[in-house]
Formats: sequence, structure tokens, C-alpha cells
Amino acid sequence: MPEKRVKDELVTYVDNNTKSVALMDRFEGKDREVIYKRIALENMLFANGAICHLVIERANRRPCVGDITFTDFKKGYSGDLCNHVKAEVTSDVIKKYSGKKEIYYFDKPFRLRAQNSGNRTGYGSIWEWSYGGGEMVHEGTLYGETTDYVFAGVYID
Repeated sequence: MPEKRVKDELVTYVDNNTKSVALMDRFEGKDREVIYKRIALENMLFANGAICHLVIERANRRPCVGDITFTDFKKGYSGDLCNHVKAEVTSDVIKKYSGKKEIYYFDKPFRLRAQNSGNRTGYGSIWEWSYGGGEMVHEGTLYGETTDYVFAGVYID
């Protein structure tokens, strides 16, 4: 199988009709020859007078704050996330990054839990029953399992 090409950004708009598993599969390069480093959302978020566009990256075990699912985000249940962005995007940040097409990375990324197709395979665990008692040999995927991503920062218009 040929090695996947790595591209910097997948630019997209997210609304309530967005198929989040399909989007995250595209981001992760499932069934495609391209994998992306980040997702840049065209959605606008207003913070302290600035228009911001959120950036999603893989969590890679980095410490983060908050917690939102992709489903809640696309439905607009994002009050804690909006408050976090407003706290991070200060007037000094706006002056430095506004219109620069450069990502302002948050001091503390905000946790995003989203499903990709890998979270929907292999439901159920494998058990060994040979010796009278059950012992789990392999833990399977759980229903509703998600992968950790983060809202890592913003582009500021």
C-alpha cells in the first residue's frame, strides 16, 4: 500500500447536517491517499471583537481543558468552548495575529471528542472460557467510543 501524502489543512464548514464520522475519516486519511495535520473551520466565532476560525488537531496526549463532543459542537452547545476562546483571545493576541493567516495556538487546548470509523469497529470483547471462569483476552470497541482531538487554536480575521 503506498504511503499517504500529508497535507497541512482540511478546510471545511461544519453545521448540524455535517457527517462527523465521514469528516474525521477524511481527516485521518481512511480510504484515501491523504492525511491532514489539522482541520481549519470556516465557521465564525466572535471573541472580544475579533472573528475567529477554530483549528482542530489530534490530541496526542497533550494536556487540555474542557470537554465537548463533535455532536454537541455542531448542534451549537458550545458555551464552555466559546468562553474558553474569549479568555484565550485577548486584545494583545488580536493585535498580533489579526489578518496574518497564522494560527494562534491556545495556551490550553480545548478537548474535542469525535468518532471516526475506527471507533465503530470490533464491538465486544473476546473472552477465554476454557478454565471454568471468564478472562478477557481482548477488549473490544465500546458503543459510543470516541477519539480525543483538540481545538488547538484559531485563525483571526
